[in-house]
Amino acid sequence: MTLGARTPRDQLDRVIALVKRSFRYLWVTILVTVLGAALAIAFAVSRPRSYVSQTVFLHREVIPSNLLGGDAAGNARNMGIRFREMVLASPLLEKAIQKFDLYAPVVRDAGMNAAIEELRAAITFRTSGHGTFSIEFKGDTPDEAQKVTEHLAVLLIEWEREIQLESVSVTKKFLDEERAKVVTELDDREKVKAAFQAAPDVSPVRILLATDAASEGLNLQNHCWQLIHYEIPWNPNRMEQRNGRVDRHGQKNLEVHVYHFVGAGFDQAKPAGAPGDLDGDPGRIGRRGGGGAPAARSRRRAGP
Repeated sequence: MTLGARTPRDQLDRVIALVKRSFRYLWVTILVTVLGAALAIAFAVSRPRSYVSQTVFLHREVIPSNLLGGDAAGNARNMGIRFREMVLASPLLEKAIQKFDLYAPVVRDAGMNAAIEELRAAITFRTSGHGTFSIEFKGDTPDEAQKVTEHLAVLLIEWEREIQLESVSVTKKFLDEERAKVVTELDDREKVKAAFQAAPDVSPVRILLATDAASEGLNLQNHCWQLIHYEIPWNPNRMEQRNGRVDRHGQKNLEVHVYHFVGAGFDQAKPAGAPGDLDGDPGRIGRRGGGGAPAARSRRRAGP
């Protein structure tokens, strides 16, 4: 037999030695495994259970944003942000804590604000799109988790309804006030118009100051036959419209006098002169010391 060669007997002895060596550390492996399993079971048993409940609610606009020319996607995104801020607001969370006696030890030891922060951390608000929103809450029992999410959804909907009603009330109040102002202004205008149209022996109102809004739809020919233009409009038709308030059918006076301002020295201007030769400046009429003077235009009427 050659020196150093291994026989089958030697190989068998080698395998048996390895097995014995492995069994020597087997109990350590088994002990570690058993201890790990025991710790995992103990942790799972001792760990407080938490249950997640989700409440889904829908929100539909009375008037869709696209009909008002708005961005529907952007409006839905803004609505989700607003709802999230509302559901995580302290007043809403405080009501839920008081109703279901949540985090009693925290309230007792650290106060309501700390309990509100605990509840806020346990709530998840999601926007699913198409007006769908959800509220999730982790509670100690399934019943508690479900009641808290449902209660928060109800509070959120009621709060949103109050905000909408308040907005409608403020808008209605504003519109009523504006309507009252308009009605009062119209009544005042009608009173002034009636007094100006009345005979001189009935009403002392003989001078009427009006803006260009009175150039249409107002008839003042009963006892008025003189008109002064404080300024001359660019459109000559507008000027004729003004004149037509008194120079119209039903005018009792044979002549209607119309006055407007012109530049000083306009009658000495040369027709062939270059632009800018006029000494007067109609633009100065509205300022103190202007050189303008009123010019009259008389219209003789054939009869009333």
